[in-house]
Amino acid sequence: MDMDSKGLYDDFRKSKDSQEACYALICKFEPLISKLARGITEDYHEQEDIKQELRITFLHVVRQCPLEHFKDGADRAVLIYITKSLRNRSHQMQNMRNKTWKTFVDEQSDDFVIDKIR
Repeated sequence: MDMDSKGLYDDFRKSKDSQEACYALICKFEPLISKLARGITEDYHEQEDIKQELRITFLHVVRQCPLEHFKDGADRAVLIYITKSLRNRSHQMQNMRNKTWKTFVDEQSDDFVIDKIR
């Protein structure tokens, strides 16, 4: 992953007030976002939707993170916090996707059984 964690705490702090800094921070985490999306599905269009959802999650993490819990210059802690937040969200999305797929398969199976009975 090509993430430069040098100055990440400062970038994170700046991104709370600046859209440009927030965009630059998202760009730093784009490889992780892409990797997590590919882990959920192989379909390109679904991956784009998932990446957008992960970017929204990233923005929420940046805006709501209490920086006072981190020491000044705690780049590693910020990196771990953001990475875990994105991974947790991707796991939630994977679970929702699996439940939706299972429901779809179950509905299709029920329709198949009803057609066989008729």
